[in-house]
Amino acid sequence: MLKPPSTTYPTEKVGTASAAKTFTLTNNLLTGALNNLVISTSGDFAVASTTCGTSLAAGGNCTINVVFTPSAMGVRSGALSVSDNSLISPQIAQLTGYGY
Repeated sequence: MLKPPSTTYPTEKVGTASAAKTFTLTNNLLTGALNNLVISTSGDFAVASTTCGTSLAAGGNCTINVVFTPSAMGVRSGALSVSDNSLISPQIAQLTGYGY
């Protein structure tokens, strides 16, 4: 499970990176690891750091820090996506920010 499922960043100057927002990935499976984790972003958003590796043990969690760097003025949207071997893959968080 990826939380929060969506977030909005504060207004940011074009070309300037925001402070990172933290997302938590939790493996709710009781017996199996999440394997083959692939973390990606779209739009004007990027992963700044993560404690996630390529797998996540049953009951475990890790964090993903995402920054917003608007490339143009106005509303900017994108997503954080985590793909793995689970039945609910990919897990997606919607991202929104505003550039000025």
